[in-house]
Amino acid sequence: MANRYSPSEVLGLQFGENEIGWRGVSSVELGDIMGRRWSTEGLLFHRSNPACGDLVNKTQALLFKFNITNAPDIISGLELRVVAQRNGRATDEQIQLSYQNQAIGANNFNYITDEEGRISLHNDTTYGGPTDTWGTTLTPQIVQDPSFGVLLKFQGHPYYPHSSNMYLDRVSLTVF
Repeated sequence: MANRYSPSEVLGLQFGENEIGWRGVSSVELGDIMGRRWSTEGLLFHRSNPACGDLVNKTQALLFKFNITNAPDIISGLELRVVAQRNGRATDEQIQLSYQNQAIGANNFNYITDEEGRISLHNDTTYGGPTDTWGTTLTPQIVQDPSFGVLLKFQGHPYYPHSSNMYLDRVSLTVF
């Protein structure tokens, strides 16, 4: 039996070079991540500069923790659903599990291109699934640990110059 969980805590991790932060803005209609919609504090950009090459910034990593109870004895997979407003310009950088303050398993970022090499950006994206353990061994003890969560980090589109905000509206995790 699958159980779906909403985040119980959202933490902004330390900034790296050329990263922008997040802020929780009140939005009862759109947001359900701790009662908020999350917005980048500045513009996510890609600037083409002939003098020094392309400049692409990234977002600060957000750690979404979940209060998971009643995990099955054998965990066959995890499915993460992220609903965001990417404005056609924000691509994935890191979509990865976290346990005891360490990234674990595979980075399940979605960087799929079409036949013409364009990255398709979806506002409603699902990562993992009923049989995807994200490249790691998952036990009830790991997923029920208060430190367990998911790291989300995004970057400006690598091909098209732009400057725009990004919003996170919903995040949920299903344990199979």
